[in-house]
Amino acid sequence: MEFRQLRTFRVVADHLSFSKAAGQLYMAQSSVSAQIRLLEEELDLKLFDRLGRRVLLTDAGRKLYAYARRIEEMTHEIRSEVTGAKNVRGALTIRVPETLATVYMPRVVDRFCRDNPKVKLNFINCTDFQLREELNSGRIDLAFLMTDAVHLKEVNVELLGIEELILIAGPGHPLTRIRKVTPDDLKGQTLLLPKTDCSYRKAFERTLEDQKIRSHKLEFSSINGMRNCLKLGLGYSICPLVSVRRELAEGRLARLKWHNAPIETSVIMIWHAEKWCSPLLKHFMAITMEIISNESSGVG
Repeated sequence: MEFRQLRTFRVVADHLSFSKAAGQLYMAQSSVSAQIRLLEEELDLKLFDRLGRRVLLTDAGRKLYAYARRIEEMTHEIRSEVTGAKNVRGALTIRVPETLATVYMPRVVDRFCRDNPKVKLNFINCTDFQLREELNSGRIDLAFLMTDAVHLKEVNVELLGIEELILIAGPGHPLTRIRKVTPDDLKGQTLLLPKTDCSYRKAFERTLEDQKIRSHKLEFSSINGMRNCLKLGLGYSICPLVSVRRELAEGRLARLKWHNAPIETSVIMIWHAEKWCSPLLKHFMAITMEIISNESSGVG
């Protein structure tokens, strides 16, 4: 088994495409296919299922992917250490909700990249859909969620902070004139929700469902697009206070006065329990823990 075969396998697995992998590796597609075939023959295992034009990892392929990434990361770090290179090379793939990416990640990235300018960071919007498989396969190194319950096995969970959740609407929305908004006041109202930050919204949706409050829901792939609709008075939403402080201060959004105790959600960092945490990953985790733990809004 050769390192170049493992790297070719990792790139094909990343793209689930032989042609895209060939383009990234500056190789002929036939050469990519030949390397994968040799690797499968050596392991006596099928690594990919080819269903028409679709390429999917087999169970064996998913297991090998985690090792291939780990070996590649260690190779980069070994080369940097042995040669005395000033800047370590490598890559991290991280799933993070858009809210956390917007509020906290710029400072995290700034500090991390000043120390590690040659490291590639790949951020992906985070949902809990397929998160188990991605952590198990090693496709992602780290994930962040805004939730109070994690139903995943074999993961490490680190609580980073608590964020207050608030109800918001445009400044002219009728709900802003209610002294204390109750679930009954939300009957028939349009509820705007983000798809990418979906974890923290579930508890609020369950509250409405338990009290048989039906709302017309609009879902947005972009939080900024959702907020622009809120500003026009098209409905109300629930979101972390930290993400809308500026809009509230400038009067572009209004906070609804919820009748009950403050709503809150945990900010957590998760990674697979058996994952090898490289020095690069540990450094990124340490910076993130410091920034979010010190700056999360809390309740108040």
